Amino acid sequence: MAKILQVSSKTPLPDPSGFQLTPTLHAAPYDSIHPTNNTLRKPFTVVVLGASKGIGFHIAKAYAIAEATTIFLVSRSLSSLESAAGELRSINNSSVFHLVEANTSSSTEMARLRDSVIEKSPSGRLDVVIVNAAYYGPMTTSVLSGDPNDFAQVMSTNVLGAYHAAHYLIPLLLSTKNGAKNFFTISSLGAWMVQGEVAHTAACVSKLTQARLVEMISHEFKEQGLLATAIHPGFVATDMSSVVDKEWRKHLTDDPLLCGSFCVWLSNNSEELQWLSGRFLNAKWDAMELSDMRESITGKDMLVARMVVS
Repeated sequence: MAKILQVSSKTPLPDPSGFQLTPTLHAAPYDSIHPTNNTLRKPFTVVVLGASKGIGFHIAKAYAIAEATTIFLVSRSLSSLESAAGELRSINNSSVFHLVEANTSSSTEMARLRDSVIEKSPSGRLDVVIVNAAYYGPMTTSVLSGDPNDFAQVMSTNVLGAYHAAHYLIPLLLSTKNGAKNFFTISSLGAWMVQGEVAHTAACVSKLTQARLVEMISHEFKEQGLLATAIHPGFVATDMSSVVDKEWRKHLTDDPLLCGSFCVWLSNNSEELQWLSGRFLNAKWDAMELSDMRESITGKDMLVARMVVS
């Protein structure tokens, strides 16, 4: 069992980011959400987009620990997926891993992924889709700097990629009998930032857009039992975080398994947590404290994007 780590309320982010919602913040998996304590019902099929390394790999790892029966690992590089699958099989050799090379920005390749799930998952089953595939490009904090082509690529990967995942895979989530019906995007608290040394223009705009897409998806399919959320994974050091200023990188100390564990907890309690659909979540928040805030969150319609007019 991973050691429980908590951080203080002090944060490098501005208050409007919503960083400190629950009194307790975690930096690593803890008993309530750890995948060893959240065994999934069987059969159970998961698709992880951007699964070859970093947070995506650890999300797949969490579902493997939780005994998901079928896991689709998706990335633009098949060779990197083969390495990831080898490590995951050593964790759970009873899970079936399917490797799919696909670029989420491509409609054709995402349609091909859908067809692969229909063909290879038992009865075309699909319980969970996790959109982790992302691109941040060079760090720019002004619309006057940087390359417009980089901005376009960030939007294509982070926004169009999430749209493609929803367009092609949500029908499978909804048609799966007794399925979890989960659609999660791995987001960032940067979605709520407009200034500061880490307010990366393209990344922040794309992640807020992605969160709004999740809210629209939830509104459209909530009555059919879909749980759709955008999730900040914690402060995790990844290849993409290398674009962040060195001074800020010292805050990137969270366990990469934290986000995957949080996702598994959501999947294992989907019906009870349906009220969270459409909302922006933070994997660092304490799950039990978050659950206790249900009345306040739903009553005030918190954790969504709104225009204040009074």
